Amino acid sequence: WLEKEDPYNIFQITGMPLHGMYTVNKILWLKDICPEVFEKTWKFCCVEDYIIYRLTEDQPVIDYSLAARTMLFDVVKKEWSGKICKLAGIDPRKLSQAVPSGSIAGTISPKISSMSGLPRNLFIATGGHDQPCGVLGCGVKNPGEAMYGIGTSECVALNLGENAFFSKEMLENSFCCYPHVVKDSYITLAYIASGAVVLRWFRDEFGYEELEKAAQIGGSAYDLLLKEIPNRPASVFVLPHFSGTGTPYLDEKSRGAIIGLTLATSKGEIIRAILESLTYEMKINLDLYEQFGLAINSLRAIGGGSRSKTWLQIKADILQKALITPKTGEAVALGTAMLAGIAKGAFKSFEEAINEMVSFEDSIQPNKNYLKNYSHRYQIYQLIYKDLLKVNTMISNLTREEQ
Repeated sequence: WLEKEDPYNIFQITGMPLHGMYTVNKILWLKDICPEVFEKTWKFCCVEDYIIYRLTEDQPVIDYSLAARTMLFDVVKKEWSGKICKLAGIDPRKLSQAVPSGSIAGTISPKISSMSGLPRNLFIATGGHDQPCGVLGCGVKNPGEAMYGIGTSECVALNLGENAFFSKEMLENSFCCYPHVVKDSYITLAYIASGAVVLRWFRDEFGYEELEKAAQIGGSAYDLLLKEIPNRPASVFVLPHFSGTGTPYLDEKSRGAIIGLTLATSKGEIIRAILESLTYEMKINLDLYEQFGLAINSLRAIGGGSRSKTWLQIKADILQKALITPKTGEAVALGTAMLAGIAKGAFKSFEEAINEMVSFEDSIQPNKNYLKNYSHRYQIYQLIYKDLLKVNTMISNLTREEQ
């Protein structure tokens, strides 16, 4: 539906690179498959605005950050884009009211209050997209500071401050730019589709001994696996594209690979290679940001992976950046709670909310002992995706043909 449009013009409006993940494409799928349902639809809702609608039994309301993820939203004017809606054939009146994060969207309806037991005067506030909520919840205040989410997937969300950044280089590398949950600010995301889930795959498929022992002692199989890794950089590499890629390639046909195996390779070295290679993959993204003039001067680590000091030290050593860990284990939820406080007037500003609610536990400093080793390995890693591109595409097509 956008084949005749210049992708850069679309990017300057929506802040999103062209991709099937965005809501607009799901609505158009419905329009194509069930045109009668599309025509009869009153409102197309995402999760936030649907829940608000059900709780208030009034108009659905969505915040700017989630509205942007539909690829129907003008991220500069902060309104539904008439041009994009027209190109998609979607009436903007069928979309929810868009408001800033941390806005009061209404109060709970008497019916829902009675059914749920929630108080009658309960107000309902807008939240936000999970990544910017995490940015707020881990205490990022200034441009150049970023959240590093280490979980099932990996994501670095960089605070851009008041200046939206829509360079052609950003688009060419699949980076987005959209409203932050903090008023009048923008963020951009770099992410890996398969993060700690690769380590989970390895645990489930090859860590049966550790799983059995962990069950016996009441511990974690991950902790046991990490005890097996060598104390030096691995000479094995893992291409962590087990679910395709994230940025900068957005290549769903890429596949995972373990490269450099010999008869001397141990289980522990493969585990370390997984941890290192995920960080090499993210470093490719962060290096691109720096080339665009978006230097990252502070990283706040959150998510399940941030609880492992071993993994954080590896990341700090490869990136040569300190990783600061907040005390809370649920920064996204905390950020959302802070938005509720902003909406209710419990905080006068976002800065006050951060000062009141965010504290830090540790700071992992980079070690220069292995800087030369990691530099050589990073140079090798950067070749792997491109060198395997043709064969991975062929494997992906083979799989599709046989389904």
